[in-house]
Amino acid sequence: MYWWLVEYRDGTVVKKFDDNGSPVSADSIDRNQVKIFCLMEDSRCIVKLHLDEGQRLVYRRRVEKPVGGHEKACHILGWRK
Repeated sequence: MYWWLVEYRDGTVVKKFDDNGSPVSADSIDRNQVKIFCLMEDSRCIVKLHLDEGQRLVYRRRVEKPVGGHEKACHILGWRK
């Protein structure tokens, strides 16, 4: 399973799932304050994006659910000024 982890410039870390296991919406990420974004697979960071001051995180997850098929997800990751 893929999930995200964010480290803010102040050192705070936020994960896709809180301490109780409840999902946290990616919409709650303060995209102007992200220092590091990791796309995780199980407990391993498979993609790490370092953002400089002034860069804003761009992250989207799009899911395709074909009739009678398996769900497929596409993660879109980058930054903008």
